[in-house]
Amino acid sequence: MSKYLRVPAGWNNLSPRLRFMRKGTTLVSLVICLFACQVILAACGGSSTNGPSITLKIIQWSNPQESATIKQLATKFHQLYPNITVQDTAVPNDQYQQLEQSRLTAKDVDLMAVQALAGAPQSYTPGAKKPVWLQWIEAGQLMDLTGQPFLQNYYPQSLANASTYNGKVYTVTTGSYAYSGVFYNKSMFSQYNLSVPTTWDELVQDCQVLQSHGIAPFTIGQKDGWPLTLPADGILSDFYPNLQQLNQDLWSGKVKWDDPNMIQVFTRVQDLMKFSEKGITGIDSQTAASRFAAGKTAMLITGMWDGASITQANPSMKFGYMPIPGSDDATANNQFTGKYDFAWAVPAHAPHKDAALKWLSFFSQKDNYTTWVNALDILPAQPDIAITAAFLKEVAPTASTFKPGWDQIAISPNNAGQYAGLSVTFLSPAGPINDPGELAHKSEADWVAGLKSVGVVTQ
Repeated sequence: MSKYLRVPAGWNNLSPRLRFMRKGTTLVSLVICLFACQVILAACGGSSTNGPSITLKIIQWSNPQESATIKQLATKFHQLYPNITVQDTAVPNDQYQQLEQSRLTAKDVDLMAVQALAGAPQSYTPGAKKPVWLQWIEAGQLMDLTGQPFLQNYYPQSLANASTYNGKVYTVTTGSYAYSGVFYNKSMFSQYNLSVPTTWDELVQDCQVLQSHGIAPFTIGQKDGWPLTLPADGILSDFYPNLQQLNQDLWSGKVKWDDPNMIQVFTRVQDLMKFSEKGITGIDSQTAASRFAAGKTAMLITGMWDGASITQANPSMKFGYMPIPGSDDATANNQFTGKYDFAWAVPAHAPHKDAALKWLSFFSQKDNYTTWVNALDILPAQPDIAITAAFLKEVAPTASTFKPGWDQIAISPNNAGQYAGLSVTFLSPAGPINDPGELAHKSEADWVAGLKSVGVVTQ
């Protein structure tokens, strides 16, 4: 072997003295090391370390776990892009709309949390109000993300349901929460030889067995007012699987709120309260989750978002999340509906759009997105995510076929009365009306009055 070491070709800018040097010379070793570093940086996109220092401004509504996870991901993002610092601002829900508008007006936000792009007025809903997100799109305030490479990581249905309007993608959904099901205590079900019910009759039988042993089948945090609408949504979708079509049929009068199937929906929601522990109107959602975790009841009516708090309250508890079997058809009952959680949107006038797109690409990478899913126990909007929570592993296969719930897509007529729609919170013992049939008639009357006020004549 030659006692000389040739300096790599292409280094013509080196002096002639450095072009041939003895092997082992310190200077040559240093030069070779520097050259190798240049090659590695180029291959890894070394430009990420270049450019002026900027602050990527993110806004969202308050959620401690989301904020903590964004902070965790922001640290990793800054390591990849040292010139970009992430600033995350979170405010309570009732203050968020004001924050959105002020930041958009000032052109002082790069990424913002927005609701799923659902509830847009349809051709059959005259007078329906446009949601804020649609007003922004029509005003050119949201960046069109159609064609961005990172969108390929997501389920097409998730993007279609939550991020798309008129064929264009304006947001990146972060996942979804089923809320048409119930948590159930697996150990308690096993103790009393109960199977997961697939029909309404099977659910009633399970509840009767539990009651015979002095156990309240359900708890629900009805003090908060809204929890009862969750099982109502599930039962409604069991009877009417195509909720979009149901909305249209209610506007045309083809389906009425006091049809026999609708009265069944109202009746079965009231039955759930009869199978619940006493005093549910004095129990809030947090307390209900704690009582379930402590084994006070066999089942908890709520959305999947309470899975993390149940685990935190009782780490050794074995529990699952099952679809509520609202109808007598097991195949119709085997589904979840719910809501998509917040989505990322880039304002059209964002100061740092390139940095915002880098964040979306970074967030969408499988390892980073997996961190997000497992931190929030949320149904993933991407395939093949390695999930850690046991209950979520069982539910995750439904993610690709997940459907928005009734409250996400329903459009009520303007000026409709208080009973119009799926008004189950008026049912006793949560409300003043004892007879589900009576409430169904009131719902239909107020709905029709609302239709007439906007010039719609039903069949």
